[in-house]
Amino acid sequence: MDPAWRLARGQEAPAPGKIFEAEGKMSRKVLALLGIFFAFSFLFYLGTTREHQEGLKSLLKPLGAPSFKEADEIELSYQGKGFRLKKEGEEWVILSDFKKPARQATVTELLETLADLHGEVRAKGKRYFSRFGVSEREALHLVLKKDGQELAHFLIGKRGPQWESSFLRLKGSQEIYLVPVNLLAKLDIWEEGPEVPQDKAFVDLEVLSLPVKEIKTLSLTGPQGGWTLRREGSKFVFTKDGREKEIAPAQAEKFMRKLFPLLAEEVVAPESFKEKGALRLSYELRNGLKGELEISCASKECLVRKKGFVFRVKRENLAPLFKPFEGKD
Repeated sequence: MDPAWRLARGQEAPAPGKIFEAEGKMSRKVLALLGIFFAFSFLFYLGTTREHQEGLKSLLKPLGAPSFKEADEIELSYQGKGFRLKKEGEEWVILSDFKKPARQATVTELLETLADLHGEVRAKGKRYFSRFGVSEREALHLVLKKDGQELAHFLIGKRGPQWESSFLRLKGSQEIYLVPVNLLAKLDIWEEGPEVPQDKAFVDLEVLSLPVKEIKTLSLTGPQGGWTLRREGSKFVFTKDGREKEIAPAQAEKFMRKLFPLLAEEVVAPESFKEKGALRLSYELRNGLKGELEISCASKECLVRKKGFVFRVKRENLAPLFKPFEGKD
């Protein structure tokens, strides 16, 4: 009741503090109830969405197969232009204008998507091919192979009515499927229809990533000398020009974190690397794993060679190598 009415009727008005206290308690209760309501609503939404997706998937025709995950070659082309992904040993590489390293996780994700692919027949017959962009000439061709034998040949057409959808057909079939995956986007194509696939969607620009706390030794050698940083128990020892000095672990790790992971701007042709004056960055981990990078620098950029691949790297990314533990380091 309004305090003024209480006074008019001869009743004692409550203290203002009690009014605000009561209102505060009520507000907290309302907020708590709203929080519980929204939490249950969100959980209900997740559950029904998952059930809907699983139910929808059960109504679609399977287009993939577990064997697709075992593919060792992927051909991607549009009107005869494109590139191949090939597994060499345990690693995937790109075969285009020259060999490039491929991001293993990206290739694996693509194969898993194709292996689990389901679709709904939306049309059948050659007269519909152009409408959905799945004719031989209009489609993007994706071919999976294993030991030279073809596992599947998809003709990927236009994006579907929803962003996460696309049209496709299988080679030799006239059935056109709508699949709940944007296959064009997975190939870094953001238009409504197919176009020439670019290998940049798969290029791995990570030159080297090392677990800093597991590095045992790190050294740089070249025509003008070099240096070595080695872990000795709980400390690091830095050697340059025959002189040694102890480096605090925090300082050594800070130095190494400035270097790794080492990322590139692009992968360039192998012949771009010049041997003359090249530096060598070597490392060894606690588990005995060893490796080496070859480095050739100009004024603003460097070329780094690793396992036959040549990366263009900003010189600033390698700057700590040239003046280690100087200044603020």
